[in-house]
Amino acid sequence: MSSRAQDLELVALGRVARAHGIVGELRIHLYNPDSAVLREQKEIILLHNGQRSTLRIHKAREVPKALLLSIDGIRTRTQAEAWQGAEVCVPSDALPALDDQEYYIKDLVGMQVYDADEQALGQVIDVLSYPSVDCLVVNSADGRREVPMIDDFVLHVDTSKGLVIVQRWDEFEIQPD
Repeated sequence: MSSRAQDLELVALGRVARAHGIVGELRIHLYNPDSAVLREQKEIILLHNGQRSTLRIHKAREVPKALLLSIDGIRTRTQAEAWQGAEVCVPSDALPALDDQEYYIKDLVGMQVYDADEQALGQVIDVLSYPSVDCLVVNSADGRREVPMIDDFVLHVDTSKGLVIVQRWDEFEIQPD
């Protein structure tokens, strides 16, 4: 999941893909389809066109490749269409507690990146979710690089110290601005 939620207190769980049906349901593309967090919420926060709106969920139901939400006050397709493209967020404290050695993707943004020899390389400025892998976007002195979050490249994440240890740094291309 990217750090698209524009507020550090919010976690983006998906986006409104489109309206569904004629009674105003929102079809939600989930960033992590395996997560049940959004299905368990009573309210969501939508970020859309620079606005932040808190809306109450009336009903949630799963369909193939999406989640459908009925929202209090949204009763027509036209009303639902107005939310297309909105980021669907929840407060970060709505996320379940983690076990040791676990972390949320959102916690990686701002961490310092080092190589195995403790050489400072840069700072995580974003996390991009591709279909096959999540990538750290690292801002370094020589430019931006994307580091796939797989064991071959990311050796260790220490959330208590705010650092990520990577290897094979020179294999990552500098990204154009």
